[in-house]
Amino acid sequence: MEDFWTMNGPLYHPLRFVHIMAGGVAFVAAPVALAIAKGNTAHRRAGWAYVGAMGFAAITALLLAIIRPNPFLLLLAVFAFYLSLTGVRMLRLKYKDSERRAPALLDHVISGVMVLASLGLFGLAVNGFLRGDGFAVVYLVFGAISFLLVIGEFRTRKAAETDRKKWLAAHIQRMMGAYISTVTAFAAVNFGKWFPGISPVVVWLGPTVVGTALIVYYINRFVKSKKPGAIHVRHEA
Repeated sequence: MEDFWTMNGPLYHPLRFVHIMAGGVAFVAAPVALAIAKGNTAHRRAGWAYVGAMGFAAITALLLAIIRPNPFLLLLAVFAFYLSLTGVRMLRLKYKDSERRAPALLDHVISGVMVLASLGLFGLAVNGFLRGDGFAVVYLVFGAISFLLVIGEFRTRKAAETDRKKWLAAHIQRMMGAYISTVTAFAAVNFGKWFPGISPVVVWLGPTVVGTALIVYYINRFVKSKKPGAIHVRHEA
């Protein structure tokens, strides 16, 4: 039993396989959802497939981090799953009445975990800078993004009470942000082998730079072209 939670134990390779498969599903499902017309059944199914895959990826990352400790990858798993969860929730809240849109205990728990993850990333950054590790800038960037996303979540809730477009903008921002983290993980695993000599900082931050530009593009395309206005509540039977 002493080898159960080690790389030689019976859990490591099955968990790693599930983690890779979940990451592969997420990698494919997100662009499919993005390419399909927004709001229809196929779009929602692709979106849920992505969120479910991200859930499996996050849980298996947690267990793998226990077996083979890697605090950074664990915190990134929390980062990605937070974005996918809040991305779905932001859009669903649009159709509820104002009382039911108020932050619930679940929202505070999710955001609290994300704040702790951002503090962990800041801690890794401080430790890295003290050791003269240039990669510490990556920890710092992801920590700052994590913290700002939590603040932005509650600011968006307030602004969206008077403009329905804010919910859709937050949905696009967070779902695409989660996908950026998936692409980043893929790049981190493969780019070093494909492009020897490439800077790890470029590998880890490059997808964020490109992805942020795409988020701005899609928000302009699907959100800012819409007319502003009060929220329409979809009454449930």
